[in-house]
Amino acid sequence: MGLVRVGATAGFGTLILAPYLARLTQKHPHLSIDLLALPRMLHLSRREADIVISLERPKRGSVIVTKLADYTLRLYGQREYLARRPLVATREDLRHHAFISYVDDLLFTKELQFIDQLYPPERFALRSTSVSAQYEAVRAGAGLAVLPAFLADRDPILARVLPQEARFTRTFWMSMPGEAKHLARMQAVWGFLKEVGQQEAGRLMPG
Repeated sequence: MGLVRVGATAGFGTLILAPYLARLTQKHPHLSIDLLALPRMLHLSRREADIVISLERPKRGSVIVTKLADYTLRLYGQREYLARRPLVATREDLRHHAFISYVDDLLFTKELQFIDQLYPPERFALRSTSVSAQYEAVRAGAGLAVLPAFLADRDPILARVLPQEARFTRTFWMSMPGEAKHLARMQAVWGFLKEVGQQEAGRLMPG
């Protein structure tokens, strides 16, 4: 079949796609996958990837685009941290807490701007380009962060904060060059990824 290079955001690519793509290559021994799970935008026009999963829908070029899945992000804190710090019952209570977030001037998409919609933080305990680093900082009790539910909900030491208010929905868009749609390897991976989006809907959008 050949090689297909798939680009995706770091968290989604690592936690959701990697196990599935590993099984796909076992099913198709002649198919090879390059998974680029990176905290930046990948561009089809620059031939950085054959299939790109992004948070912004491509608006230029001769590309095929489909909505892959919606996913939820929420505000989280470590349970021990929350127990020893002032109670968060309203947005105003967030002023008593430190935050963990992205580095603003290195943010690769406006779709990941959340914190100011909740409460302008007085202090960031830690900022990172990596959602995994943010997650680990929350687990260590450094402060609060908006994290993908598919990453944080599975962790028993984390708890949702302001669950009715601090909830965001974003969309994963999948695209590939129009001229590649007839290639068997592209069709196989494209169709498989659409199935993954459907199968993981409950994990991506938990109640």
